[in-house]
Amino acid sequence: MLVDNKVYWWRGAWRQGGPPAICVNPLVWNETGPALASANDGSLPFPAPPFPKAPTRLAALVPHLTGAVCNQSLLDVDIPGSSPNGFRDNLSLLYGSYHVGDYGIFYASIRANALARVKAWDAAHGR
Repeated sequence: MLVDNKVYWWRGAWRQGGPPAICVNPLVWNETGPALASANDGSLPFPAPPFPKAPTRLAALVPHLTGAVCNQSLLDVDIPGSSPNGFRDNLSLLYGSYHVGDYGIFYASIRANALARVKAWDAAHGR
């Protein structure tokens, strides 16, 4: 549905085709090879209502929740049924899609990558 013969709604009209999908595994920052759950330093539970009206502390991260692998331009994860509350929603239960929590599932890895990129940019620009 998302990779072959794509038909999707975009900017008020149905579209077909388009550029190929790409996948980057946020645990290894490339598209080849699997990453084990042991490479996942921390996942953040999905946001759920009622949402806070002011800044608040993030929930505790769950280490080693899932690994990941790029498979036909989509990222495959396997979140165990025994995982703590906060890692299932209707989209994941009905369709196996974790799009609502895609950043949170790899929170620690994405945060570390962002910090490393800022540090590299600062170093390259004499800061």
